[in-house]
Amino acid sequence: MKRYTHLSDTYSTTALRLVVLLLFLQLGRWWFYLYNRDLLGAIPFGELLTIAWGGLRFDLAAAVLLTLPWLLLRILPFDFVYGRRYTLLTDTLYAFGGSAGLVANLCDTPYYRFTGMRTQALHLSEIFQDEATADVLGAHLRSHAGLALAGAGFIALFLFVAFRFRAVPPARRRMQRRCTAAVVALAAIFFAMRGSFDFRVHPLQLTDAHAYCSANNRTALVLNTPFSVLRTVGKDFSLKPYAFFTPEELAARRPDRHTASGTVTARGARTDAGSDADARTKKDDTALRAEVAAGNDATAKTTAGTEAVAGEARFTRRNVVQIILEGCGDTFIGALNPFAAEEPIADLSLTPFLDSLAAQSLLFTDFYTHLRKSSAGITAILGGIPAYSPFLYMLSPYRDNEVETLASLLGDEGYASAFFCGCNKGSFAFAGMSEAFGYDRFFDRTDYEAIHGGGDYDGQWGIFDHAMAAHLLHELNTMPEPFLVSWFTLNTHNPFTIPEAYRAAVRSPRGTMHGTVEYIDRVLRDFFAAASREPWFARTLFVITADHGHAAGRPLYDNPAQLNRIPLLLYTPDGSIAARRSDRVGGQIDIAPTILDALHYPKPWFSLGSSLLNEIGGGTCLFDDQTDLRWVEGDRMLRIDKERLTPIALYDHRRDPLLTTDLAPREPERVARMLDGARALLQDQRARLIENRLKSDE
Repeated sequence: MKRYTHLSDTYSTTALRLVVLLLFLQLGRWWFYLYNRDLLGAIPFGELLTIAWGGLRFDLAAAVLLTLPWLLLRILPFDFVYGRRYTLLTDTLYAFGGSAGLVANLCDTPYYRFTGMRTQALHLSEIFQDEATADVLGAHLRSHAGLALAGAGFIALFLFVAFRFRAVPPARRRMQRRCTAAVVALAAIFFAMRGSFDFRVHPLQLTDAHAYCSANNRTALVLNTPFSVLRTVGKDFSLKPYAFFTPEELAARRPDRHTASGTVTARGARTDAGSDADARTKKDDTALRAEVAAGNDATAKTTAGTEAVAGEARFTRRNVVQIILEGCGDTFIGALNPFAAEEPIADLSLTPFLDSLAAQSLLFTDFYTHLRKSSAGITAILGGIPAYSPFLYMLSPYRDNEVETLASLLGDEGYASAFFCGCNKGSFAFAGMSEAFGYDRFFDRTDYEAIHGGGDYDGQWGIFDHAMAAHLLHELNTMPEPFLVSWFTLNTHNPFTIPEAYRAAVRSPRGTMHGTVEYIDRVLRDFFAAASREPWFARTLFVITADHGHAAGRPLYDNPAQLNRIPLLLYTPDGSIAARRSDRVGGQIDIAPTILDALHYPKPWFSLGSSLLNEIGGGTCLFDDQTDLRWVEGDRMLRIDKERLTPIALYDHRRDPLLTTDLAPREPERVARMLDGARALLQDQRARLIENRLKSDE
């Protein structure tokens, strides 16, 4: 192939090819921005220039890391670097490294819409645990075929431009000059990887991106994916302890034990550390607890097993069925969508069955995920351990800690337990997670296909939800009572596949989140209709929630307040838990304490969360929106810098859902109190993980 330029030495050619790679990394950045502009917002031109300039530091470091073998081989001061076979070897190394980096950038462009951050090595290790990773990636390629074709053209253009440059031996071969050039090049490579000439500062890190943008969510635009991945390979995910409070101060702020009749400290004294928002709803919550206690006491005599007394209420030993909906945030559930009248996503509700069930349930309307990742959501729900990026419990050094969970506590009282998910073997470390959290068994796609064959495989994530629901019903009919069963659904996830038999009944376009929400609503309708005919149904507490929310592509829904809000409903067929709507704030770590409280569990237990039925604790939530932390307390939401743990802004998230008006200057005392609440939770969580204290001492 004819080249544009035949350069006189290998050093100039190497530098020019590196510049070509930098150019295409920069072009990938603007592709990323245009694709995700609705999430990143309109950025002033001046800031775009600053982002481009700052991004060059990260691009240079990434380019050198990606092509390091090629660089080291090309700068050698010997004649054989111009040989044909040697040139072919080094060209291959350059093409592979450069293309891999650009492909990573391109793949992360749509994936960012699900994660809200650049992919890191930890995320890749989680993805590749799934034995059907190839199927999942293939499905994503098919669902983004246009983007994949454009990406292939982008890579082809990169290689075409890069290989227009070629080195030829110089006419005068001065070894001294070539050795000097090699040393200079080696020094340049070192400083490019380090990202700085100043040895007094640390090498370039992901957090340095904050210096080049005005909003934390725009750090993803400053960074590039290969840098994000390579900088986190082998990273130690051990947690460093916080020291905002003394142990005595922390003990006063954070309850050590919980009971079904209230919260007690390690010394057995009742504590009232609730916020002003909690106080405003205390009377209402007291009435709610009275309703639950009265209903449970009336039905306890008809439930299986013996009864134990805790306070004035009896341990009911009800069955518990948890249904965790993949990605189904409040936005997609008609009974919980606060903006349906203003900007409807569909002409009619996507979830008529869930809406009808919510009307017969205790429904929490201000409930949150802690981190918008499935593995984090399941860990918080089943294990009571919140995750704040980049920490993921099952990939951390603390995954073998002793943990007190809903399954282990109820198991001690004679409950049989099982966790069902039709996922591929290895997905999200669920098998190990279920064992660590005390479940008797875990049931996945492999187990399903051993019984029913492979006809219900959806082609990427696992078993279709309707098929899994039918099998779950069979399992529930054969399990001894009382039982705890958790079921995590799958199909409300990109590429949003719906089985042929259900497509005619779905109004939303094929391949959309909305369509699969309609599908899962019908699956739940059929499941409850069949379950209602079984004898165990009336003796069961049903809990429906989600692992995280999902973007809807509209600013009204895709802001931190709404995007991280998920459902929580408690339904008892006999009406022992009265139907009502509660705006009490809560998060996923509050689910297990709420269930134990509803059952009137007879012994004290440990939890980082609080029962939402308890008029003393609860009423708050700390979640990670991928760029900042958010502490929610009543109608206020405090935005907190994730690195410094300092306040950024305070919002009235109910009256100001787009979070546009900062109330912090007018409410400094409230900001300080809310910040203390968030810091106390984080310090408590880290200390207990590090010291292996995630269970009650009694």
